[in-house]
Amino acid sequence: IGRTKDAIPTLKKLFDRVAGQVPIVLELKGRKDEDDGFVGAVLEELEDYDGKVAIMSFDHWLLEELIELDCPYPVGLTAEGVREEKFAEHEAMMKLGLDFVSYGILHMPNRFVTEIRQGGTPVITWTVRTPDMRERSEQQADQMTFEGFDPDAA
Repeated sequence: IGRTKDAIPTLKKLFDRVAGQVPIVLELKGRKDEDDGFVGAVLEELEDYDGKVAIMSFDHWLLEELIELDCPYPVGLTAEGVREEKFAEHEAMMKLGLDFVSYGILHMPNRFVTEIRQGGTPVITWTVRTPDMRERSEQQADQMTFEGFDPDAA
């Protein structure tokens, strides 16, 4: 959007444009101790939207708040890392009852992703940018976030 007259649309404008034609995956990004009411405002905006939605975040406090507010949409952990201490953090978050994980393709395969998939949790990879990465994603995940190439043409 930089150096253009375009602007990031509000959620309402986004929802009006999409109008339920395709599912939406919202990634929430917050600032700890500076985003009071953010999750509630997002859920309120979603009340009048008729399309399919899932919500994910790296931010543990936002995921915790989504669960506390009894979010009616699938909630997922956005994550990365290859060290056991990161896996322990991810596993702690999964105990909240999250519905899916979106994991950095550059950090796969790994024990955490293998175990949650074996347990039936869907996994999305991010960000797939090449046909080789797509092939890797297909072997290790259920879906992918991609940019910079047409996966159907690859």
